[in-house]
Amino acid sequence: MDTGQILLVALAVLVPAALLWGVFLMRSGRTRKPSIMLGIPHAMRPAQPDEKLEGPRLERIMIFGLISTLAVAIFIPVYWLPESQRQASFTKRFEEESVERGALIFAVPPEIPEDADASAFRANEHALALGQGCAQCHGASTGEGGVPPSQAAGGGQSTFVDPETGASVSYQAPPLQNVFQRWDEEVIKFTIERGRPGTDMPAWGVEYGGPMTEQMIDDVIAWLASLPGNQEAPAIPKSCANPKGDALVSCGGKIFEARCAVCHGA
Repeated sequence: MDTGQILLVALAVLVPAALLWGVFLMRSGRTRKPSIMLGIPHAMRPAQPDEKLEGPRLERIMIFGLISTLAVAIFIPVYWLPESQRQASFTKRFEEESVERGALIFAVPPEIPEDADASAFRANEHALALGQGCAQCHGASTGEGGVPPSQAAGGGQSTFVDPETGASVSYQAPPLQNVFQRWDEEVIKFTIERGRPGTDMPAWGVEYGGPMTEQMIDDVIAWLASLPGNQEAPAIPKSCANPKGDALVSCGGKIFEARCAVCHGA
């Protein structure tokens, strides 16, 4: 049950209760109209007899109290019982949206001519607003028009050309599709925020002069964690648990590929 359904149930319970309360107030105020019209102060107006106070009036108050109690007794369980499911659904949706934003932040913003139709800008609004170009060095993203998750963030050779001097610099960007097998989340976030001195990796965190807020960095990390290579390490064959003889070389290659190649290369 989502928030909208809960509000409908609350309205269905509270609106009739409010109407009954209004009817009660209207009926209870009828006997006071002559006194009000004459301008008699409240303290000097004649009180109602005990027969009425302890009869119909008391019954109406007790009935209204019973209805109000039942309304509260129904509303609280109806709201509380699906609350854990609603929170779990919201958490799942929030995590999915975080991964989607992370893919857009990682991607290179699309190039749209200035004289293009306004619909082109509207169609790429999120990609233009969020894209930081991480994919330019670390490999393609899974964002709009991107590649499959198994091929994303594969790293590669990149070249930077200085627009003023024309000098070009080539460098090897590390793959991030298995970065969680090398570092934990804290180190990854630290590296994105502060960059890596002596390399082409700049500081991206806004606290260190970069353009990305903490939420944007968390979204990128969530997207990286969703890639298949970051979710589970490659399996090592059971036959390599205690290899002997000729199997030592082949098992050594399989173990290196599964555990060592993420840092040292295939």
